Amino acid sequence: MAEDSAIERYRVRFFPDNVQTTVEKGTSLLETAIAAGVHINAYCGGTGVCGTCKVKIESGTVESQISEKITQEEYNKGLRLACRSTVLSDLEVTIPIQSRLGKAVQTRERVKASGVAASGWNYNPPFEKRFLELPPPTIDDNVSDLFRLMRGFKDSCELIDLPVDFEVI
Repeated sequence: MAEDSAIERYRVRFFPDNVQTTVEKGTSLLETAIAAGVHINAYCGGTGVCGTCKVKIESGTVESQISEKITQEEYNKGLRLACRSTVLSDLEVTIPIQSRLGKAVQTRERVKASGVAASGWNYNPPFEKRFLELPPPTIDDNVSDLFRLMRGFKDSCELIDLPVDFEVI
């Protein structure tokens, strides 16, 4: 086998947990963390829309997509979204306290993640975005906006009897 066809692998160390793992070049930093048992908030499931998976690159190189979730000042300080960053070299990464999950979740997820490879990670976020296009009220159908919204969820998303907090109303 030719030497240039060898798979490039890099060492990634996560702080403050001081956990080290080895992954293939181009692996998502979020997938790397999860596979290593290091948990990072990623409420959107790694789609890059929530901005909760911020990490600081202490040393090494990542390829990162620019996001409106990180200011230019944060970017200049080495902050990146883990879900939008891929490993290009050996890395040292610090996970800020805002991006870390609670201890109970870490324990539960560490058990699930044992033996998981650094790719193919799937996460089921606790919420999802749905788009509804509702018809405007008419003289014949003049129900409240909340009722029209609930009816729209029932008709298009098959969501029935959703609880609605009083503050939402």
